[in-house]
Amino acid sequence: MAEIVEASQGDLIAGDLQLVVPNISIDSRTIKEGELFLALKGRRYDGHDFLGEALGEGAMGAILSHRPRGFGQKAQATIIQVSDTLKALQDIAHYYRKKFDLPIVAVTGSNGKTTTKDMIAGILSKRLHTLKAQSSFNNHVGVSLTLLHLSSSHQAAVLEIGMSAPGEIAQLAGLVEPTMGVITNVGPAHLELFTDIEEIAEAKGELVDSLSEKGTVILNRDDDRVWAMAGRVKGNLISFGIRRKADFQATEIRCLPDGRSEFTLNGEVRIKLPLLGYVNIYNAVAAAGACSLFRLDLSVVKEGLESFKGPAMRMQILSLGKVKVINDAYNANPESMKMALQFLSGLHTGGRKIAVLGDMLELGKWGKRMHRELGKLAATSCQVLVTAGKLSQELAEEATASGMKDVFICRNSEEAGKKLAEIIELGDTILIKGSRAMRMEEVINVLSSLSAST
Repeated sequence: MAEIVEASQGDLIAGDLQLVVPNISIDSRTIKEGELFLALKGRRYDGHDFLGEALGEGAMGAILSHRPRGFGQKAQATIIQVSDTLKALQDIAHYYRKKFDLPIVAVTGSNGKTTTKDMIAGILSKRLHTLKAQSSFNNHVGVSLTLLHLSSSHQAAVLEIGMSAPGEIAQLAGLVEPTMGVITNVGPAHLELFTDIEEIAEAKGELVDSLSEKGTVILNRDDDRVWAMAGRVKGNLISFGIRRKADFQATEIRCLPDGRSEFTLNGEVRIKLPLLGYVNIYNAVAAAGACSLFRLDLSVVKEGLESFKGPAMRMQILSLGKVKVINDAYNANPESMKMALQFLSGLHTGGRKIAVLGDMLELGKWGKRMHRELGKLAATSCQVLVTAGKLSQELAEEATASGMKDVFICRNSEEAGKKLAEIIELGDTILIKGSRAMRMEEVINVLSSLSAST
């Protein structure tokens, strides 16, 4: 407890400095007996309002920025008061991270960072006890919570670093102090808070800047904006790619009938990747480059990649009754949407190809134009288009103007699911994709319900 007070620069209002804290939790619903509750204030909820529930579930106490109204003095509760609970969480996580001397890989990029992170962890876990960030734990809260799960038994850690504004990657990298950094690519994501894509590239490069002369940076040789960061590398540099000669390169690529692929890595091992899409070859080769620093044989890389199970709602194949669904509903930006449509276009199927596309958010003044550009691509990638959301109406209108006949405009994902249920036919292949806030998985829920009732 004394170290938590020191790290958070807080005041111990009640409790014993000698107490041992097994874990810090921010969720009163899942907190365990003896843990310390940290009350975060978000856009929709204030953790301080759930202090009573946390203590009722067995929390030993809490870190607070203020006393909740009507709280009073709980007899056995330890209370640490800080000026800002989010900053306190970050400060505690950074303090705790510095206790460990182990290789930490940080992954960022506009697309593919979660899959690449999971691939690296999957390979390393074949030989090393590896800590992996859960899901897309890539912001100030998620990164901090991941660091707090480090233990003396871990031999490596793999974290994901995201951003929504300039300077955010620098802040997160400062918390993590990674020994390796991977940058998958640069694309037009979160443009709302950036001047242009060059400013996004500059922000992604903050990860490169965070690594010292002893660190290693793994960069995409085929992405000009990423490769331009090579001049900022102070330590070791490893390249990965497909089209250009790189330290880790995929060649002899073959697309299989089911949409999966196989390739030769560095001319040595043949790898059958159990994932859809050309982009996942890039993710796999990036992971191989990162894992080379752990002196793992390429046979271990092959083992890890071929047994890999991808993250949920990212290019997953589902069979729902009479149709096949490509579930890529987790998130979307212009580049990932383009790649998904190109993948759909290249599939050899017996039935129609249908794209169900939701709004791409956080694009600011570029939103309408980028949806329009994708409308042209959609018109040549599938036979049927269903859109969900206001911005996607622009996409639909452009697809229609480009000559597409079967276009359906819906207000939201639930409505899109109902429309899809009306028009699907035996043998259809359906791509579902949109920004996270559009909840495009609702389309799948509608189809699942329909499949279960027939």
